[in-house]
Amino acid sequence: MQSRTDAHETVDTAFLAELRSRIPADRVLTSGPEYTRAVALFNAAVDVRPAVVVRCASTADVQAGVRASRNHGVPLSVRGGGHDFWGRAFRPGGLVLDLTEMTDVQVDVNHGYATVGGGALSSDVVSAAERAGLTAVTGTAGSVGMVGLTLGGGYGPLLGRFGLAADNLLSAEVVLADGSRVNTDAEHHPDLFWALRGGGGNFGVVTSARIRLHPVPTVISGTILYPIDQSACILADLGGILQDSPDELTVDVGFLPGPDGKPTVYVAPTWSGNLEAGNAQNGPVRTLAGLGTPVLAEIGPVARSATLAATDAMFPPGRTGATAHGPSRA
Repeated sequence: MQSRTDAHETVDTAFLAELRSRIPADRVLTSGPEYTRAVALFNAAVDVRPAVVVRCASTADVQAGVRASRNHGVPLSVRGGGHDFWGRAFRPGGLVLDLTEMTDVQVDVNHGYATVGGGALSSDVVSAAERAGLTAVTGTAGSVGMVGLTLGGGYGPLLGRFGLAADNLLSAEVVLADGSRVNTDAEHHPDLFWALRGGGGNFGVVTSARIRLHPVPTVISGTILYPIDQSACILADLGGILQDSPDELTVDVGFLPGPDGKPTVYVAPTWSGNLEAGNAQNGPVRTLAGLGTPVLAEIGPVARSATLAATDAMFPPGRTGATAHGPSRA
């Protein structure tokens, strides 16, 4: 993997000329402060420098970028949220189509769906849906790009009841490898629609997507931490509980430092069913706080936007993750 100091290669002048003839020059970045900001990803360990970043404002910009990349044989990648831990939004010496300004979210309350731009974050979508008494199927963090999450499958706290984010994709606008634009759904280009739902981003650039929404703006959720020496019993008991739990309960489990820095078992339940039932003292959520002696147990009704914000606060961008030498493909 190239370092930040030597990855910036000479950009082909004909390639740049084509881009700047079709896209405003101030959106075609090769150096300077705007370029530096554009190549900052969630994981600061990613050490890949693209040659050119195009800040796309429209589908036409994306089409122009795809065609220029094809005409000049320049590697192409797409940035939505930039949250991918491996940094696959970038290719060394390549062209990045940066969709971070394409964040529009339009909610259709009557039909229960949202149309979201290719650069919209999960938090953008959930906040817009929440104002209409609805929510979207997302992951646990709000800073993740909604489209990228969906194209990769999209595991999250509503999985048990509503499936993956990919299961909630209704249609998409896609720019194909030749620069043409198509709209795909179950009836139009069905093979492409099938591939997009969890198959990754190599089938085209999704400039907007229509996703199904659900009437669950508030959930019962929280954080439970157990001392690490209780982990064997906690995980064994939890496994048995989850086998018999209703679909409305999804639980994330992991290992994190506790308030005193010591390792703990992290149990994060989300209940997407009836709030009264989910919040009952003997209900399925609070039962999880009685598997042992917790260091911390905070559970209650909360807006989904708040749960995403809490995860973002725990894991802010710019930290260095130990994955810089993982896959370098886009």
